[in-house]
Amino acid sequence: MLAAAICPIRNACLYISIEQAALTDSLTGVPNKRAMNEVLARACCLGDRHGEDYSLILCDLDHFKAVNDQHGHVVGDHILKLAAVELEKAVRNSDSVYRFGGEEFAILLPHTDEIHARAVADRIREYIGTISVNCGETDVSVTTSCGVAQRLPDETADQWLARADEALYRAKDHGRNCTRVFAAIGN
Repeated sequence: MLAAAICPIRNACLYISIEQAALTDSLTGVPNKRAMNEVLARACCLGDRHGEDYSLILCDLDHFKAVNDQHGHVVGDHILKLAAVELEKAVRNSDSVYRFGGEEFAILLPHTDEIHARAVADRIREYIGTISVNCGETDVSVTTSCGVAQRLPDETADQWLARADEALYRAKDHGRNCTRVFAAIGN
């Protein structure tokens, strides 16, 4: 009887392992964009059902292509790993950090309005600003631009993400290393 149970148990464990790997960024160890998409959809449903505030921050490491071009991808990868660590230190346990792609990260903040999300984004910029990697004769440091959007009632995940992305674009367009909020009204 035990022999008959081993194969299904092993298969279940492998399935869980593969599913977890599919939702995790292999470089940084944080959840990836696929995991984020699932959580954003769930947050939209919960937000509509319970009237809860959710905010989203998109962060992009400033001038990161220059880091890779001047110091190589090994240094760039190391900085991405450090950025993920700093992001997780800068947020609450209830918040979620995701690698959105390339040098871009997303942070989901449940029970958080726009004002508090902006404060978190500014804290994130402060933490990322502490990263310094010694590359022999020079130290490489990075800054980040942040875009913030609080979810609107009945807003889809794609609409919400687009507003956060627009806020990030505005931050990059206004000199980088700053935070911009895409507010519901008047923007």
